[in-house]
Amino acid sequence: NLTFFVLTYKYNFATMSEDKTKQIITLHKYKTEFNADSVEWCPHKPYQHFFVCANYQLTETQERIGRILLFSITPANELQLCQTVNTSAVLDQKWCLHCPILTVVNAASAIEVYKFENERLMLITTCTVPCEALILSVDWTKEHEMICSDSKGNWHKLELCENNLVLQNTAKAHDFEAWIAAFYSWNTAVFYTGGDDALLLTFDTRIGTAPVNKNRVHQAGVTSVHSNINKEFQIATGRYFRNEGGRFKNFHFSVMMKMCDFGMCAI
Repeated sequence: NLTFFVLTYKYNFATMSEDKTKQIITLHKYKTEFNADSVEWCPHKPYQHFFVCANYQLTETQERIGRILLFSITPANELQLCQTVNTSAVLDQKWCLHCPILTVVNAASAIEVYKFENERLMLITTCTVPCEALILSVDWTKEHEMICSDSKGNWHKLELCENNLVLQNTAKAHDFEAWIAAFYSWNTAVFYTGGDDALLLTFDTRIGTAPVNKNRVHQAGVTSVHSNINKEFQIATGRYFRNEGGRFKNFHFSVMMKMCDFGMCAI
């Protein structure tokens, strides 16, 4: 299901100060039918009231199917479904940083690029990575480059050139699933991958395809990496952990990292 929330703050006019008590208010709920695993707001004006919701479903015949649902919030604050795009099971999606283009990665080892125009998503190109794996994550740079990770522990670097995706490089990073790949906002020659082997790896494309740093602080699968666009030398990471029965207990925001001369250290 898709649930739309808003986070509000209380303001005390008597003391002219902000009440730190936060309230989460549910504005909308929507039955997506398939499992909803990713939501991304369009960051570009005048389309910032649009967002996409990615779906993933494993059928009884073990087929992985998916959808991209395009929504908008109307001036009357109503949730409106604008478009449904049927595709393979979607694992991740990201908007391009400087134009309304959406990249979607899926269970068919494919990377799909959609142009958002006239309030519709239009497929402009597809690239299949020769890895026979699920593409698990994708991230953009401002230079039309992207980084992906897959279920076999690899990363793939691509570039969008005149509406065509060009695979630039592929390398093995992790022994198990590479859950996440993300660029460093302050220098896009640097990117990170996080894997089910509990490693957070740092890469520098100016040096080669081998990691320049291996960080083992998480002690569990690294599932999320986010570079702080407002503060240099800082990234946030997330991990999952299992309960005693071996099942996923929940996702856990784990540790803030800081770039040091010798790599990454916890703070």
